[in-house]
Amino acid sequence: MLTLRWDARRTGAVACAAGLALLADPGLVAFSRGRIAFPALDLFALALALELLALAFWSWSRASADAVHQLRRWTWLRRPAKALWLAAAAATLVPSLAPGSSAALWIPRVAAAAVVWGGLELMAALPLARPYSDLSGPLLAMRPWLPALLPSAGFAVLWRSASLWTAVDGVRSVTLTLLLVTALLASLRAFGRRQWATALRWLTVSESALAAALVAMRSLPGPIALLLWLGACGGRSFMLA
Repeated sequence: MLTLRWDARRTGAVACAAGLALLADPGLVAFSRGRIAFPALDLFALALALELLALAFWSWSRASADAVHQLRRWTWLRRPAKALWLAAAAATLVPSLAPGSSAALWIPRVAAAAVVWGGLELMAALPLARPYSDLSGPLLAMRPWLPALLPSAGFAVLWRSASLWTAVDGVRSVTLTLLLVTALLASLRAFGRRQWATALRWLTVSESALAAALVAMRSLPGPIALLLWLGACGGRSFMLA
């Protein structure tokens, strides 16, 4: 009799691949922006992508030798996904709001702030954020470079939803300040670490924050900011891998 056996490592790999595919899919961006005022469909896809990444880290943590310690280390990954679900729900309400009402003023701000919350937490850019780049990943075979996925996911969230949060000046200015501070602190942390893998992970955070700052400043078209980020972080990721 054939029995199915759950493999935590394979489950994590499938979930991670699916999450990264959703983060990188540009088709949903064009579809959602062409249908409604706010890219609610794209936000739902981003929220699902972050849930899949959290599932991957959870599965790999379960499969590790120090499972209890790893599970405690990576449980915070559910928070960015929750923030994106909140943003998607708020963005869904926007087209039905009466123009000029207080709800029409605040709900877009809630959506923008929730998106920024999710993206910045993945970049360790929020105050009191966990310095995850000092830590190795939960999967033994890929521990050195696995945490570098998280700032990349944070940049993808901010880049793909830029039309939402950069349109709110208060949210945009606060986000830009946090990104610039994060880029500076991450660079200082990178050159203050003895292990080269840890230094490279912090440089990935710094470069993702700088690329997201270009998006916040609206000084470059989105595709150019994406190419600059790919050129900067691609080399670090290759060295880590």
